[in-house]
Amino acid sequence: MNDAYWEVKGLVASLQQYPDVNRMTPQHLDAFLAKCKLAEWEQDELSASSDKSKYYIDRISWHRIYETRITCGEFQRYLLKNGIFIPTDLKTKFSKLEELIRSALIEHKVGKVHGVSNSMHKELTKLIEVGPGLLKNLEAEVQSRLWNSELLL
Repeated sequence: MNDAYWEVKGLVASLQQYPDVNRMTPQHLDAFLAKCKLAEWEQDELSASSDKSKYYIDRISWHRIYETRITCGEFQRYLLKNGIFIPTDLKTKFSKLEELIRSALIEHKVGKVHGVSNSMHKELTKLIEVGPGLLKNLEAEVQSRLWNSELLL
């Protein structure tokens, strides 16, 4: 849950930082490409690109979306598989957070496909406004169920 939440928050954040690939020396670029997540064909296209930084940002963004989708899918599958062991009221809250996370991710991906900025996203706004409180509330509820505070005194 936390991995999915924080990966989506990082992915859709308005401030993103990327290396300035255009300013790299050929040796620096080779070393950078050897360790980056781009496929070999993407590395070849980046090397041939007139605006390497723009190409890199576009391609690495798709890799980040894919990786975040995997993490969100793991959270969703975990909740589906283990939901039978979670009290209904708590499962409902987990499901609500999972839906917020998934909706923001889908909206971000669709926005990227269609060139729409994050400032236009309703689901992202919901995640930013509702997500932290829901996450904090879930953490407190799980802790209260795991630890009887009166026994600890």
